[in-house]
Amino acid sequence: MTRVPAFLIAATLALAPGAAHAKHATGEAHAVDSSQPGTWRIDSERGAARVDLHLERRWHDGSGSTSTWSSSSDVDRGDLRGVTASQWSAREATVSFAIVRESGTFRCEGRLHGGEGDGRFIFTPEPGFRAALDHAGIRDASDGELERMALQGVSIALVKSFEERRLHPTADDLIRLCTHGVTAQYLDGLRAAGQQDLDVDQVIQLAIHGVDPGYVHALRTGTRLDPTPDDLVKLKIHGVEAALAAEMAKGRRTVDADDLVKLQIHGVSASTVRGWREAGNADLDADELVKLQIHGVTPSWARRMQERHGLLTPDELVRRKIQGED
Repeated sequence: MTRVPAFLIAATLALAPGAAHAKHATGEAHAVDSSQPGTWRIDSERGAARVDLHLERRWHDGSGSTSTWSSSSDVDRGDLRGVTASQWSAREATVSFAIVRESGTFRCEGRLHGGEGDGRFIFTPEPGFRAALDHAGIRDASDGELERMALQGVSIALVKSFEERRLHPTADDLIRLCTHGVTAQYLDGLRAAGQQDLDVDQVIQLAIHGVDPGYVHALRTGTRLDPTPDDLVKLKIHGVEAALAAEMAKGRRTVDADDLVKLQIHGVSASTVRGWREAGNADLDADELVKLQIHGVTPSWARRMQERHGLLTPDELVRRKIQGED
């Protein structure tokens, strides 16, 4: 029986920014057996400067099942060290090339046919990289983890930048951080926006959900919000904009992340809150705004009613709306 794990990560074959653009990688997150050869495949358009490189491993996990790991990346031809220009253009050529990363090297052999081809590869870990990880407090990284670090373009400079910011990842944490594009600049931005002392899981959750420093800063500016990482994820998932928090803060009622989510779910926008304030109802809380929204009571309609009857409570406005007054 063949078991293909569903774990999905993004892979980037990059020693430096821009060296490769990953499409995807799938496979077992923690138990890649890098001691066995894998297979590679290259797809390309004739004459193109970049190629689609696909790497795959299959191995028996000891329980009678077969596990699969794969990665597809858009790679510059120059990253495949050892392939000559004539071999790229040849109708058929035997090739041997290396893809060198800080944590190790993918050594590949096979055949090319007009710029496309396939073959086998092995991954050779870089001992100096493992020693540098140990020195940084990331100990006992397996060969499989070093291989995944190679796919993610993990550098010792990046590891040091995390340590300098009091983020202390394990080997697996480091891979997850790089998978989701976390950089030192991203951490600095979050801290400048008020998110201090985040742990690895919190940082990854913020990155996964697209919570950037600008969004955090905007939510805190001119509002009484002091959102936690969980609050920020919740707000981002529901599409809450900073403008809504800012409008709510202009009243005398306090508002929290749950209130903002409730308003967003029921379609109460920043312009709606502003409209209520301009209609003379500046201090409506989230529950009152939602109740008015559910019953179709708009600020413009309420303004007309209040010109006739004076300032009305939310319950009075809803009652008149239900009764059909216009």
